[in-house]
Parts: sequence; C-alpha cells; structure tokens
Amino acid sequence: MITFAINQSDAVTAVSESLKRDTYKFFNITKEIHVIPNFINLEEHKHDGNHCQKKSYAPYGEKVIIHISNFRKVKRVDDVLRVS
Repeated sequence: MITFAINQSDAVTAVSESLKRDTYKFFNITKEIHVIPNFINLEEHKHDGNHCQKKSYAPYGEKVIIHISNFRKVKRVDDVLRVS
C-alpha cells in the first residue's frame, strides 16, 4: 500500500537524505524523492541572524526552550526539560 501510494503521488518529499535512502531501500519506489529538510524551504526562509524575537517571549532574559519535532519517546523530550 505504501509503495502504491508513493508511486501514484504527483510529488514525493522526505525530511532527510536518510529517510529518502531508507524509502528507496525498503520500498520499490519509482518516483523521485525530493528532500526538504524538516519541510522548510531554506532558500525561502533564510535567517540573517540580525532579527531575534526572544525579547517578545522572554522580556526579562528568561530562558527559552524550543522543541521543534513531535513528542515521540526517541526524541527524549524529558531529557531536554531535565537539563534546562
């Protein structure tokens, strides 16, 4: 079912080269897979380093923890919170 769905898609993307390789390895994929890291087009969303919005979230210099991912156990979110 996965192979069929991917091969019938108009476009196929993956969040990493590793996922792209694994998809080709484990499924009979005939479509080209385009890697878009974390589904963010880095050409379109460039950060020049000059604009920081931390003050809008932590106006008194508080620590800010950001977790950009899902909350699966392998992401070790508990460890991230514990070390903060």
